[in-house]
Amino acid sequence: MFCKNLNEGVVVLNTSGINRSYMAKNLKSEEFINRVVDILSREFENNEVKLEKRDKNNFKISLDKYEVKMTKGLLDKLKSPYGIDKFILEEL
Repeated sequence: MFCKNLNEGVVVLNTSGINRSYMAKNLKSEEFINRVVDILSREFENNEVKLEKRDKNNFKISLDKYEVKMTKGLLDKLKSPYGIDKFILEEL
């Protein structure tokens, strides 16, 4: 969570990890998956990652011709700072 700049001897806080931890802990699963999909879309600049809510408990995440289906139960189980991202990218 902290990194040390060896050249200057300065300790810098890794805010990305802190932000992700905060979001994983405090956002509802549906709000969190929306943020994750938005972040992944920014990472894949030329290919938009899309989230489709199929019904109350089922979601589909797509990137180009690839798609991943997730249930709300799986979202709740994987809800950690980078757990959902990892699952999506491994499944694609």
